[in-house]
Amino acid sequence: MSEPLVRRAWQVLRREGVRSFWFRFIGECGYRRLFLLSRSLGEPLPALRVSLPLAMDWLAPDEVPEYLALRPTASAGSVAQRMGRGNRCLAARSGGRLVGVMWVCTGRALIEYLDRELPLAAGDVYLFDAYTDPASRGQAIAPALSAELLRRFQEAGCQRAVRATLPENVAALRAHAKAGFQPYAVIGRVKLGGWRRDFLRLLQIVAAVVLAAAQAGGDELRWGIAGGLQFAIPPAINGPRGLVRLLYPTLPDGGYDLINFIAIEPIVRGRRGYSELEHSQADNAQGKRLWAEPSDGRLRATIRVEKFANGAHVRLQVTQRRDQPDEITFTIYAEPDSAPIEYCILSSTMSNKARNRHLWLKDEVVTSQSLFGDYRKNGFTRHAEYHLSRLPRTPQGDVLVAVTTDEKDPAATHPFPGSRHWYYGGFPVTQYWKKAKETVHEDLEVAVNARYTYWKSNRPIPGGVAFENFELRERFYDGQQFTFGITRRTGMPP
Repeated sequence: MSEPLVRRAWQVLRREGVRSFWFRFIGECGYRRLFLLSRSLGEPLPALRVSLPLAMDWLAPDEVPEYLALRPTASAGSVAQRMGRGNRCLAARSGGRLVGVMWVCTGRALIEYLDRELPLAAGDVYLFDAYTDPASRGQAIAPALSAELLRRFQEAGCQRAVRATLPENVAALRAHAKAGFQPYAVIGRVKLGGWRRDFLRLLQIVAAVVLAAAQAGGDELRWGIAGGLQFAIPPAINGPRGLVRLLYPTLPDGGYDLINFIAIEPIVRGRRGYSELEHSQADNAQGKRLWAEPSDGRLRATIRVEKFANGAHVRLQVTQRRDQPDEITFTIYAEPDSAPIEYCILSSTMSNKARNRHLWLKDEVVTSQSLFGDYRKNGFTRHAEYHLSRLPRTPQGDVLVAVTTDEKDPAATHPFPGSRHWYYGGFPVTQYWKKAKETVHEDLEVAVNARYTYWKSNRPIPGGVAFENFELRERFYDGQQFTFGITRRTGMPP
């Protein structure tokens, strides 16, 4: 083995770890594969801040020498072949100097790393081979090129954008997730001498274990489809304990923000348990302990919950579907040693972060002001409850009840000036609970309460009283299911 090859192998091993080194090694020996990622062009495109002023336009044939100067490893012949296949290159310039490029095609994409073609559906566009001038890296030039391509092809009527990435390239996966891309398939080939086999495997679901704490830079373990709704539980040493966190990419750069909490509140003989407020039997700290147990590498996890003071003992199975990345389904089971449970309420407990004030019922929109407008205390209002007959249905027959903010730009409001405390920094979304048609029982109802001040604070909520707890209620049975979802639509979801 030559000295440069040994040096390069050592750099990969030291920088990217054993797993990445192993797959790169077997890639050189004949086995190669990539994640295929996609995002819908029907969704809003993320806002992006770029520190350099950029001018972007298609690379013209007479500008190829400038391209080759930027990328000395490229050849005029390979560029001519790409252009001959109808591929186009978007070029970014700063001060007239070429600083970044990204290629795009429709119809059929040649994946050069695999030496195979990927047929694209009508309405698909494939982004590939981005490159940034080394002197200009770290200034979001590649994301800016990607955002501009998405914008152009969205305006041209395309429906989906596709790209490919090495599964070991966690940094790229995180960056693509911020732009709304999520893995949907693995494409690859096995080659031994003159024998070759190509493969394409659809992923039933992609767990965001790749977005776990060490890689995401946070202190909580997160699961969920990249670019969609994700859930998290904090480590046992950090608070607030006893709550499932819900996160969604609402921030201007496509980053994730905490949207809501889910509290677990079982009722036994009329006595309600509170997963956030009860103290743990293990350390007497506030908040029941939660443990998440991922299952078989897909996005299906079990959240185990410490036993409640009223004798209830439950676990939640959390699932997410690849074709519904903005929804998470909670299935509730009683543990064998649990007391008989009358209800097990999953309550979204932080609706006033987004200052949700509209509750969408079957034939009307009820506001927090109309229900609780006279309330001025530092506490919770009573619950307002609406029976199944008042609840909306989707065309498929599912029950779906939503809450929305009444503000066009909630990020413009800082509840605590000079602090990000209770600050909602993203675009407005619709939050909803859903019950599948086949799981609906006649006693189903929705309940909401509200607050005039923020939790553990005397600070009034800007704009007036807003909903706090938002929940579906139904008498408990083992295997009971509730689905929580978020949509970028700011009215009632279809």
